[in-house]
Amino acid sequence: MPRKRFKRTVIDEATLRCLYLEHCMRVSEIAELYDKTRQRIWQKLKEYGIQGQKIERECVLCGDRFLVVRSRVRKEVKYCSNSCYQQHRRNTGGLMIDSNQGRIKARQVMAELIGRDLRTGEVVHHIDGDQNNSDINNLVLFPNHSAHMAFHHRQRINS
Repeated sequence: MPRKRFKRTVIDEATLRCLYLEHCMRVSEIAELYDKTRQRIWQKLKEYGIQGQKIERECVLCGDRFLVVRSRVRKEVKYCSNSCYQQHRRNTGGLMIDSNQGRIKARQVMAELIGRDLRTGEVVHHIDGDQNNSDINNLVLFPNHSAHMAFHHRQRINS
C-alpha cells in the first residue's frame, strides 16, 4: 500500500517568509508544498506584508550591502552597481571580455581550417562555451543557425 504524502495545511508567516524571501522558492512550489493554490499563497503573502519586500545582499566586489528585488535575486545578482560589475569584468579578463571578439577570432580560425571564407549564415560553436578559447579542437561549424539551435535542443533533452 503506497504511503500518504504529508502536506502542510497551516501557512504561518515565519515559514512563508523564509521560503519566499530567503530560499526564493516560486509561488507554485510553495503552493504545492502546502497543497494550496497559487492564488491562496499570493493572498497570504499580501496578508503578511511579504509581497514586494526587497532582499539584502552583499556585493562580491566591494562588499557593500544593498537591497534588491526578489526577481533579481533569483537571477543571482551579485553586484551593488553597474560600476562594480564593469570593474569586475575588467579585473577578471578572460571569460568576461566582449564576446564579439571571440566570435570574430573563431570565425577566422575556422576559415583558415576549411580554406575559404565562411558564408553569412554559417555558425561557429565553442564546445566548452568559452568564446575566447578559439582552439580548433574547441570549435564546431554549423551550416546555419537552425542546425546550431537543434544541437543545443538535443543537448538539453539528453542531459
